[in-house]
Amino acid sequence: MFAASFVIGWCCYWLNLYLQLWTYPAATETVPFVLGKSLYYALLLPAVLSLRQWLASWPLLLDLTSRARPRHIQTTPGQGIVLFGIAATALLGASLWSDWIYPLALLAPLLLAISLQQMRGQPTILSGLADGNWSRILLPAAATIIIGLVTQASHQLFGPAYLLNLPLIGGPALLGLPLPAWPWLALLGLLGIWIADQLTTPWKQRPRQPRYRPRFPIKVVVEDRLAKPNRR
Repeated sequence: MFAASFVIGWCCYWLNLYLQLWTYPAATETVPFVLGKSLYYALLLPAVLSLRQWLASWPLLLDLTSRARPRHIQTTPGQGIVLFGIAATALLGASLWSDWIYPLALLAPLLLAISLQQMRGQPTILSGLADGNWSRILLPAAATIIIGLVTQASHQLFGPAYLLNLPLIGGPALLGLPLPAWPWLALLGLLGIWIADQLTTPWKQRPRQPRYRPRFPIKVVVEDRLAKPNRR
């Protein structure tokens, strides 16, 4: 999980090289910057999943997010192809129209994940909505928001480590991040759940080993020393 978080974090950093949504003006030395960001990226996804599990341990919270009205959601491979085309267009256009397409480009990894599952006929992270279960959506989103609040609060408290540049998003801000940007941050938690599902699927599908049964009965000799006469 740490390795996957490390790779995904640096992929987001690579995507930001085209979008230029945040910069690090104080990062003047390469080695400390790379080591610090690598540690941060490696811990990010495990932190989201751990916090999500902690939120799910509250019975009332889990009950509130899993007892909604069932919704009939039908997914087809054709819908997956459409989502795949939208995500691919967003990624390809990120280098050409970064100021206009970056909200969609940030959603592109999640759209790619959902589209691939739809094209394969597999259940997606939205499949629980058919049973009224919103926990797989709301709890990861809440965990990501909490981590974002802690990150932005430390950013405001200890000084600006990075500068944000969000051309299309303005208005009131919470801890330096505009309010419309927080839903996009919450969607990153859904991407983390998808990655965790892909990493744990081989272990979930692994057949259980049969219980060990000896081919021949094993004789065990039991000797009652209390009933045996004491010889002197």
